[in-house]
Amino acid sequence: MMNQKRSFFQRFKKTIIAGVIFLLLMLAFANWLGFRHVPEHVRELYSMITSLFNRHDRTENLSEAQKAALNTADTVITDVALPAPMEPVDTVFLAAQIKQGGYVPPSYKEDLERIRKTDFSKLQKATDKPTDQEVEQALVRRYGEELINLIRPRQAHIRAGQCYNAPLQQTPNHHQEIARVTCMVSAFNNKNENIGNIQQPLGIVYDFVKLESDPNTWYVTDYSQTIPFDYKLNKR
Repeated sequence: MMNQKRSFFQRFKKTIIAGVIFLLLMLAFANWLGFRHVPEHVRELYSMITSLFNRHDRTENLSEAQKAALNTADTVITDVALPAPMEPVDTVFLAAQIKQGGYVPPSYKEDLERIRKTDFSKLQKATDKPTDQEVEQALVRRYGEELINLIRPRQAHIRAGQCYNAPLQQTPNHHQEIARVTCMVSAFNNKNENIGNIQQPLGIVYDFVKLESDPNTWYVTDYSQTIPFDYKLNKR
């Protein structure tokens, strides 16, 4: 006796059930997401899939080295986080303190190690930079009476050391920068003695910026890059 042929449903029962379950899950997901967004996400999915296939077609004839470089560019660039800039560190003084057994806070030791690993070879010395007078004027504009009350009793003036070109940035008011430099600054009394940054609010390093809308004035802002300690400015 011949076996009766199984129906279509019997032969593909598991596939049909799986398909129905998948469809119900998709409908539930679409309902949760919002049906009006579904076409947009379908287009995004389609675009992603086609771009992957197109990439495969483009890379099929590349060498292994070229493929490795392409994969690296896709995965590494977005994950790289640039370290925050550091204030200049007097590595000579700190190293001498450590060698002599003097107390150096752990954070200073960490700064010393990090600064020793910093590559300064790509820094460019600035030719367009503020004069000492322009530096002081910029800092007075920033801090006002607070800074004036620091330097006036000491008959002090502010000087800048070696300045390095810094990448131009977009200002909050969308003013176009035409120059930006990073410099160490220090105060000197009327005997030409270096009295350092005296005290807050004066720091030891700043960025100085010129704007396209006011090309003859240097403005001061927070430093944007790590520069080496200026031993010529800060002679002991």
